[in-house]
Amino acid sequence: MVGQLKLLSKLNTYTASTFPHSTIFVGKQGSGKHTIVNYLANNLNIEVKDITEVLSLDTIMEIYIDPIPKLYIVDCNNITEANQNVLLKLLEEPCNTAYVSLLVSDTTLLLNTILNRAIIFELDKYTKDETDEFVQPTVVLENGVPVATINENDDDLIAGLTKNRNVIDVNDGFMM
Repeated sequence: MVGQLKLLSKLNTYTASTFPHSTIFVGKQGSGKHTIVNYLANNLNIEVKDITEVLSLDTIMEIYIDPIPKLYIVDCNNITEANQNVLLKLLEEPCNTAYVSLLVSDTTLLLNTILNRAIIFELDKYTKDETDEFVQPTVVLENGVPVATINENDDDLIAGLTKNRNVIDVNDGFMM
């Protein structure tokens, strides 16, 4: 997992009996919130269930009667205030077999009462070296045939190649 070593180190200290029942993972889109939560559930040896699309009082009641421990995910980037109030039932009266992880890009999207009832984990921003690990190369075509791949950092190479060849970025399909 790229870029979240500090957070992973912290999460690795928890067991199923010490992990907080209510957590919030904060990070920009694509920062790895879902990956972190799945990693965590695997380490705690519990199932993950995303209840974002089915969040209701009925869902909360089902969680209370389920005897099997689970980590429930709720993506809160587009959550309504009404659904946040539904979540409060579970956060204010935690269930021994339920861990709730809220995923959000910005904590200002959540009610203060939710923020006050959960442990907040922030995902670190990626460094340039970390993003270079997963940036896709550009493919250079000559008469429609791939002849080379280059990284975005190779500006001089790109400039030299584009004089006589088509350069297509396979990530966005634009011709240069």
